[in-house]
Amino acid sequence: MKGKFEEATEVERLREMQEFLRRLTNETIFLSDHISMPFFVKAKLPEQKNKIIEGIDKIIDEVGEEALRRHREINPIM
Repeated sequence: MKGKFEEATEVERLREMQEFLRRLTNETIFLSDHISMPFFVKAKLPEQKNKIIEGIDKIIDEVGEEALRRHREINPIM
């Protein structure tokens, strides 16, 4: 719909993070440590990139949209 914002689902957010990681080519430290995130990770890229992407798949498969949404609602960004 034109002009109407539709918020991404929790799974869509995690898929976007996976795509960001896939395309990231420089050496860096990836840190996800905010309470609103459904996981904590500190990893060296590119060495641990696939492990993080696979871990996100596991979260999506095992936790699911509903529980991920509840987590964000309980732990808002602001």
